[in-house]
Amino acid sequence: QYVCDITNACGVHTENPFQIIVKSSPQIVGQPQDLEVCEGESLDVTVSATGDNLTYAWYRNNGDGYQFLGEGDVTNQGSTYHAPTVAVAYGGSYYCVVRSGIECGTQYSDTVMVSVGTLPRITMQPRPAVMALCEGEEYGLGIRATGEGIHYQWYNNGVALAGQTTDSLHIAAVTRDNDGVFYCIASNACDEARTNNASLTVTNAPDMTLGPDLHPCRGE
Repeated sequence: QYVCDITNACGVHTENPFQIIVKSSPQIVGQPQDLEVCEGESLDVTVSATGDNLTYAWYRNNGDGYQFLGEGDVTNQGSTYHAPTVAVAYGGSYYCVVRSGIECGTQYSDTVMVSVGTLPRITMQPRPAVMALCEGEEYGLGIRATGEGIHYQWYNNGVALAGQTTDSLHIAAVTRDNDGVFYCIASNACDEARTNNASLTVTNAPDMTLGPDLHPCRGE
C-alpha cells in the first residue's frame, strides 16, 4: 500500500492510500508431448503454465495450415485440449498459445505431433466361399484389408498356419486335415479384424488295391 505526502512551508497534505498489484506474466512450465493414438480413442494434449488470469488457445495443422480449435470442435477452454473420439483428421502438429488476461504477455508452447493410427478393415472377403477338392490338389484364397502396419495370419479350423502371413493363402497340395474352414485375421497396433469363413471339403483320392497274380490253365 502506498501513500503520497505533499508538503510545503505551510504544512503537509496526505493523499488517500492506494495499492499497486504486480501480476505474474505467463510462463510455460510443462510442454505438451508427442502422442500416438488409434481411431476411436480419446485425445488429451496438455500444457502446464503459471501466471495470473491465463487463457489458452490451441491450434492444429493437419496439412491445411494451422487452424484455431474452437468450441465447435472440442472443449478448448483450458490447459488441456480434449477430443473424446478421434479420427484420422485429428493427426497433425499442435501448439498452444498461453496469454494473460491482464495483458502481461504471451507464451507459445512447443509444437508437438499427434499420430492417429487407422484400424484394420477387411475390404475384400476370401473367395470362393465354398469349394470341394480332392486330396493333392492346389488351394488358394485372397483378401484385401486397409490400415497401417497390417499383419496377416491365416487359420485352418482355428489353428494358425505356419508361413501363411500375407493377404494370400496358398496350399500346394491339400490333405484331409485341411477339410473344414479357413479365415484370416488382419491386425495392427490398434486392433484386429477377422474375415468371413471359407469352407473347403477335401475328398479322398481314389485308391485301388489289386489281388495276387493269377495263373489259370486253358479251359478253366
